[in-house]
Amino acid sequence: MADAVQPKEAVPKRAVDLYERGLDAATKRNYDYAITLFLQALKLAPTLVAARKKLREIEVEKWNAGKSSVALRKIGAGLVSVPAWVIAFWNESFGQHGAALRAYESILKRDPTNTAALKAHAKAAVRLEMPEVAVNSMEYAYRANPDSEANQRLMGEMYRANGNIEEAKQAWQKVLAKKPNDKEGLKALHDLAALATISRGHWDDTSSYRSSLKDEAGAKLTEKRVRVEKTEDDRAALIEDYKKRVAENPENVDLVKRLANEYLEAHRYDEATAAFDEAIELNPGDPDLPELRYRVIVKKYDHQIAQAETAAAERPDDAALKTAAETIAREKTRFMLKDLAVRVQKYPSNMPLRFEYGYALMQDGRLDEAIKQFQQSKNSAQKQAMSLNYLGECFRRKGLLDLAVDQFQAALGGMYSMDSVKKDVIYNLARTYEDMGKAAEALAQLKIIYSEDIGFRDVAKRVEDLYKATQAEGAAD
Repeated sequence: MADAVQPKEAVPKRAVDLYERGLDAATKRNYDYAITLFLQALKLAPTLVAARKKLREIEVEKWNAGKSSVALRKIGAGLVSVPAWVIAFWNESFGQHGAALRAYESILKRDPTNTAALKAHAKAAVRLEMPEVAVNSMEYAYRANPDSEANQRLMGEMYRANGNIEEAKQAWQKVLAKKPNDKEGLKALHDLAALATISRGHWDDTSSYRSSLKDEAGAKLTEKRVRVEKTEDDRAALIEDYKKRVAENPENVDLVKRLANEYLEAHRYDEATAAFDEAIELNPGDPDLPELRYRVIVKKYDHQIAQAETAAAERPDDAALKTAAETIAREKTRFMLKDLAVRVQKYPSNMPLRFEYGYALMQDGRLDEAIKQFQQSKNSAQKQAMSLNYLGECFRRKGLLDLAVDQFQAALGGMYSMDSVKKDVIYNLARTYEDMGKAAEALAQLKIIYSEDIGFRDVAKRVEDLYKATQAEGAAD
């Protein structure tokens, strides 16, 4: 079987060069450089399976060569990878499986033995019609736990999608060894036997998945779906393709979501909203769909605000243009508050939704209402730190400074890595100490950020000003 899904002539020369340099670096065991080169090659040619296979091989080799405790490395990689999981989930929700695939790659770069990430990577590859990539990722997950029935089922499905009939049969036979009467397994073996007969007799060469993938038009569409930077022509082609596929499968919600995402990326917001309206009608019980529709409309407002601000900058003497962005921003706020209020009432136990509603209320100056939402959302592990941070900010704005300090300190209690969120909390705590007239305490907090990231907000200036203030106080004493 060929190593690359992408036809050779379709692979950019630059990608081939990066791949070959990656191979050279790998032979020298220059793991980090090899991984960087393979990732760069895949950015240019996402369906170049040879590069993806070699990337995973080198990542595992590097992991196995690590000297520190595997458990500690897994914990560390897990903590650092949380933002990538969020990005992947968000992109999957919008049908952006290419972007999700890249997020899973960033997780696997840190821990290539992460079976959850390997399975998610494989599933994203299936959605992108890259079955050989899916098989490769799933094989690594399978090796980690070959006795897992769930792994055996997934291997069977992915081997079949890639045309590996015998391997698929072996995977399903393992399932049936445990559950001889498993209906799904029995049906899968029956179907695989029929496919094997067809394959031997060449009865239907054009119907196989592998044949359709080799089809030039199909390969070009696959390439467009996973390309990092899409042109207007790419977008137009993908939109037409998804429209055709939705027409053929009108009840397939996932296809409708992908179509909506392509509209969104093309800034065709009204058509994206209409597509999500259609998806909601097909599946009214899915709480994620109204959320995605909401995001599209917010993006539409943001796009309009950006356009208005650009126009105002180009024509500074036009009074109407100066107020246009502000008018659109007010409309956006009204929409957000109304939509979020309706959904919070419908889904009162959805803490991330309450958090977002609280943030919108805070931004609108409705602090008491915002506090009520944050006091609920802080009970969610996912939103606890940020809820406490914004609770503190609400109290600070109300002048309840001692309560604000309590919230910021509580938020910091559950933070370990110095990421942007932790810096934000420390900064807000320092600001509150300043408001309380406690310059030394404020300086102590800002120095924590200063030592890690001198460019964070106006930390450098504040540290210098507070140094001067504390020195002046000392001289006066």
